[in-house]
Amino acid sequence: MVSSEHGNDFNCEVHSNLESLLSNLPEKYLVLIDIPIGLPKKESRLCDRLARDKLGPRRSSVFTVPCREAVYAKNYKEACHTNLRFLEKKISIQAWNICPKIREADQLLQKQPELTEQWLEAHPELAFQAFNHGSPLSYTKKKPEGFLERLNLLKNFHKYIKRWFQQNRKIISPQTAASDDFLDAFALCLAASGVPDEIEFLPAEPINDEKGLPSRFVIQDFDSKSFFELITTRKNWLPLFQKSTHPFLTFITREGQCQSPGFSFHLAFQMVTERFHKQMLHHAMSR
Repeated sequence: MVSSEHGNDFNCEVHSNLESLLSNLPEKYLVLIDIPIGLPKKESRLCDRLARDKLGPRRSSVFTVPCREAVYAKNYKEACHTNLRFLEKKISIQAWNICPKIREADQLLQKQPELTEQWLEAHPELAFQAFNHGSPLSYTKKKPEGFLERLNLLKNFHKYIKRWFQQNRKIISPQTAASDDFLDAFALCLAASGVPDEIEFLPAEPINDEKGLPSRFVIQDFDSKSFFELITTRKNWLPLFQKSTHPFLTFITREGQCQSPGFSFHLAFQMVTERFHKQMLHHAMSR
């Protein structure tokens, strides 16, 4: 997970699970998480279809979310059979590998549905596209050219991003997190730092699943100059752990691999102002 208190200090750390993260969060915060919130029942999620349309050539980065029954299946074979019955499509082994984290998030939000006001689903590729003036990126993130493309985009907002990556790469092993995972998490944290008072979603009106959880992505629309000014000029961030050398927890995980229970989700954390929190709460309640 990557976290930031002021939009320019970005800390990186591994965290074991969402429950322990929740127990350490301050009263006012914003979480952008790259784990599905709201699961399909009879058809694929509208937010996924809209995200693919928006991403164009990078549409394959949005994987097909299994139905809830498949997510809670006992094994991959059962999950494929169940998803085929409900959504008329089997699931990939990559999707099955992240089902433990989908279940974890689903159980947490069912248990505490009020968290959906501050825990928002986001997609790193949508954030990178926003940083790229709305244009899709040229390469997939797994290619060396794609990694450099994303690193250079982040450099527009954090000139020491290469040093930040190299320092954290030494601490976190490749078996725990791939190099592109660092940039994905950083991008979401950066996006959370600059989310304006009026949050925009894809789709604009959420579609709740059978458990009442909203299926939607947070989307950003900032050019480099205005976004940089936005995240570096805020004066009234909520102070947190002022006497600590680390303003909060920090780091993210490896997409599609669940061999280690705590290492399978992208998550970004950002504290927000009292005013923003009230507006966000009103926005969520009014839908």
